[in-house]
Amino acid sequence: MNSKLAEALALKTAPVAVVLTNEKPDGAVQFKEGARGCVAALMLTATKGGTAIVDRKTFGCPGGGTGLGFGNCYGGFPIDRLLSTGGQAVLPNGHPFDMGEGERFFESPEVTKRWVGALPY
Repeated sequence: MNSKLAEALALKTAPVAVVLTNEKPDGAVQFKEGARGCVAALMLTATKGGTAIVDRKTFGCPGGGTGLGFGNCYGGFPIDRLLSTGGQAVLPNGHPFDMGEGERFFESPEVTKRWVGALPY
């Protein structure tokens, strides 16, 4: 794809387009239903000339599904801990999970909860 904008910005990777469709293109890569994965990593496929697709059952992770417009996909996932201080959390299936130091986007789980509560699902 030739893009004057991509050239002007001197992008290192090809631009990615998001196309809403009910058709699955031949050769497209997609997470398996119920599998976890990173949407950003999946989109790298598209920057290398491939086609990556997601749907309501294959968006990879709760944040990816929410960010892609599938509504509130957190479903009890402790996003407040992941995006802030990390530490021990309990997943919706009841299993404990160590989130390490967290991603530190927010200073505390409480601040994260306020942000998540204000998202325009």
